[in-house]
Amino acid sequence: MILLHPYLDFVYLLILVVQIIFYLILLLHSEKKKQSNFVLTKENILKNQVDTIEQFKVLDYLKKQLSIDDFTVYLIDRFTIKVIDKNKEQGYFKYYTKTKSVDFYEKNIKNKEVER
Repeated sequence: MILLHPYLDFVYLLILVVQIIFYLILLLHSEKKKQSNFVLTKENILKNQVDTIEQFKVLDYLKKQLSIDDFTVYLIDRFTIKVIDKNKEQGYFKYYTKTKSVDFYEKNIKNKEVER
């Protein structure tokens, strides 16, 4: 029984370290998700690296409809992408799952404000 104590101390310490690492990973992940206005790089756009399916559909729409290289592209929320042109004019493109359409807005409209 006495021989188990050093091993138990080690196991408890290991469990504590794993819990701390897990907590830090969750914290970092939640901070990333809280970020709004995450700018997409040219590589992100080329490789379709977005967070949600809805953002992917909006990005695909933008690639087909616009010369996306002329814009700065931001991820706003799960459904919305913001674009800013060279004249600093901005627009918001939002995907709607019910209608499976992408709509344009001059200002960001929360999902609760738009009734479909």
